[in-house]
Amino acid sequence: MTSSTNAPKKLKAADRQELLSKVLGVLKKRYKTAPPKHNKPVLETLLFAVLLEDVPYPEAEEAYDSLLKSFFDLNEIRVSSVAEIEDSLGDLPDAGWRALRIREILQYCFEKFFAFDMEPIRRKTLDVAEKSLDKIKYLTPFAREFTLLHGLAAHAIPLDPSSHEFLGWLGVASADNIRQAMDDVRGAVRKADVPLFLHLVHSMGSDPLFHGAFRMKPSEKAAGGGDPATAVERLNAVLAGGGKKLPAAKTLKKPEKPPAAPASRKPPVAEQRKVAKAKPAAKPVKKK
Repeated sequence: MTSSTNAPKKLKAADRQELLSKVLGVLKKRYKTAPPKHNKPVLETLLFAVLLEDVPYPEAEEAYDSLLKSFFDLNEIRVSSVAEIEDSLGDLPDAGWRALRIREILQYCFEKFFAFDMEPIRRKTLDVAEKSLDKIKYLTPFAREFTLLHGLAAHAIPLDPSSHEFLGWLGVASADNIRQAMDDVRGAVRKADVPLFLHLVHSMGSDPLFHGAFRMKPSEKAAGGGDPATAVERLNAVLAGGGKKLPAAKTLKKPEKPPAAPASRKPPVAEQRKVAKAKPAAKPVKKK
């Protein structure tokens, strides 16, 4: 389902807030779990954000645990090859690109703080913290904002590409500029409500059942995205369709039992060869 071809009107802050409230109400019915709690240190929050981008939360957690268990410590990850780090992430999409980001984060941390600890950044002003994060190579807007939100308690809106695509399709935020979309939403979502907003929107955007359902043509993005006037109606229609049917998990078939070996066949009695005992030779008769 695509967005309207007519350019939607720009939303006012109050209208965007009201529309987001309706959208989140729809999503709550599908994703009923509470927002995950984040209590990791700053560095670990940054690493986890790299794995969470465009990925369902349980898969990101699994990849994070696998990453830490695959190496002795964070320094070993830093000095490992990208391929070795990639192998530890399992089936995560774009694992090689994520592995490169992880190594760059650890390298930056080691050179900046001479330790694998970024807690000193909490004592800096938000402006200084942002500039510090911006120096990390290949850091995405999502990882940056996720760390500001959960590591520094800032009023940040982490949008990954799939979440941005979803909000643009709705017409809630800028469809062609992710940083502008973050600013659009920040003015409509209270700081206290950000964790729930992030949980629901990220769950929808990364849901494999609806992968590609919110994709727009470049012309639609340039026109401003979907029509907010029909956003809730279109979203309900997509959800009612049930999304893609994922392939069933493969189950290993139990090997079939080999056929029983045929019982040894004794030849018929007529075929059995009897071995006659040799008779003792006759004794010679002595002459008188």
